[in-house]
Amino acid sequence: KGIHIDLGSCSKGYALDLALEQIKNKSIKAALLSTKSSTIVFGKKPDGSPWQIGIEHPRNSNELIGSITLQDSEGLSTSGDYQKYFFSEGKRYHHLLNPFSGYPANDFQSLTVISSRSCLEADILSTAIFIMDKKSGWDYILVNNIKALAVDKNGKVLISPEMLKRFKEL
Repeated sequence: KGIHIDLGSCSKGYALDLALEQIKNKSIKAALLSTKSSTIVFGKKPDGSPWQIGIEHPRNSNELIGSITLQDSEGLSTSGDYQKYFFSEGKRYHHLLNPFSGYPANDFQSLTVISSRSCLEADILSTAIFIMDKKSGWDYILVNNIKALAVDKNGKVLISPEMLKRFKEL
């Protein structure tokens, strides 16, 4: 009683998928659609090169960790503890909650996923893996060959083998 499901964590990815379908039905040849935490691309940039998406450092918004190449119709989503949060008694509280404890998940600062299926899938995976403990989340990424980049709670950058092929350090 009093509990409800909020699908807001994946609504941006879903909205971008719908927008992309509308674009594909027009004579538009290329586009980049973004909601800040979710991005989807269509075609290539006007100069023919692939899209490069910068990945923001979760503790310094003026700094990028690197860039990631997105291919035609791929979706990217980042979940993190750095956009919606507050401090209380020196502890960071954010909006991505561990469903078992009810407290903010604390093993990652950010987690980025690419999906070739949909931006919705990228959005769901980035959130779901973010709230897992680090070992379970990273094992899930590796077993399922997910393109993922994470910054753990200590600031260490982790890049899956599939994502490493797309990552460019700046």
